[in-house]
Amino acid sequence: MSKLFWDHLIAFETLELDIKQVINAPEELDEMRNLIDEILHHRILGIIFDHLPEEHHEEFLNLFHEAPFDTKLINYINEKSGKDIEVVIKMEADLILTELTGDIKKR
Repeated sequence: MSKLFWDHLIAFETLELDIKQVINAPEELDEMRNLIDEILHHRILGIIFDHLPEEHHEEFLNLFHEAPFDTKLINYINEKSGKDIEVVIKMEADLILTELTGDIKKR
């Protein structure tokens, strides 16, 4: 998993504990982590694009592509959207993790 500017907003520790209770094989753990990372990536980008005016999408994508770890991207989104995107991302991430935790525990 590469470091992304929103990683500090996501409670990975809790999810990791839930995963390890269900999955023991290292290759399955890696596969599950990658799947979760992909789900978070797509849903969080979707949320960002929902809040960021369309005329800024291409510029954001260029900035994100150049430095996906740069926490200044939060400032960029806040400025262009007029929203506190950290709050929005945190709420969405918590929802996603709750859904995933429920799915994992059903396994």
